[in-house]
Amino acid sequence: MLIFRSLKKYRRIQTLTVISFMLITVNGFAQSVDFETPEPFKFQDLEKSRNKNLNFRSESKINEADDPLQKLEYAAEEGSELAIWKLGRIYSDKQHQKVDHFRAFKMFSRLAKRHTEIDPFSHKAPFTASALVSLGGYYRQGIPETPIERNTERAWSMFLTAATYYGDSAAQYALFEMCESEDFASCSTLQATRWLKRSAINGHANAQANFGIRQFEGNKGVPRNKIEGLKWLTIARKRIHPIHYTWVQQLHEQAFSVATLEERAEAQSRADAWISNSCRNLSNC
Repeated sequence: MLIFRSLKKYRRIQTLTVISFMLITVNGFAQSVDFETPEPFKFQDLEKSRNKNLNFRSESKINEADDPLQKLEYAAEEGSELAIWKLGRIYSDKQHQKVDHFRAFKMFSRLAKRHTEIDPFSHKAPFTASALVSLGGYYRQGIPETPIERNTERAWSMFLTAATYYGDSAAQYALFEMCESEDFASCSTLQATRWLKRSAINGHANAQANFGIRQFEGNKGVPRNKIEGLKWLTIARKRIHPIHYTWVQQLHEQAFSVATLEERAEAQSRADAWISNSCRNLSNC
């Protein structure tokens, strides 16, 4: 047991050492470099280990509350990362009757403030990474009629921390989007491509579709590889969220129509292998 704890402590020190060398601070904000990141986490796995993340007192006011939202509020007061994260998601959901972006911002901020204390390989890391991504989104757009104004440098900093320290694929894709939209002037085309590729490898379906078509056609700094490009498009089409399905379907059909039978077969084989190795099933990949 002592040896295991020592190895775990060494692993954390080693991770922090790598991060310190890989982040260069300019005017208080870190600039990106390309390096390996931790394997992305899946929130579905966290739901299965709910008892590890929630530590409710059995006779507390949580059990006395009738309203599920109130139960979460009480749990958040007790410091449950899962409850704080869920409240942030609820208040940031435009379809939810309780939508309150400023309140969501406060919830995500509670998690993000502790990010330096959270090991990127711990079960708490996904909550923190998701919170940083959400905060980055708020800073990128601002929240009307609140003190939260648009601040692209702060948004970049939030995304960068989640992308590098936690290996979050959504954060990596957000950095790519900021580069593409020129929201961050210091980002180069090469950096944009690296973030897009990293996000695709880590399982972000939108990134897989965008990287796939670039690789298939060989444009925007991505060397042409029709089989690999079609592979990523095939994976994205199977995994993409329904609201994005149409444009991904169109990209896939565009590439599929000009690929040879051999290229189609090989791309399908590689896509199946990736899904088999990376996902237990498509719903939680």
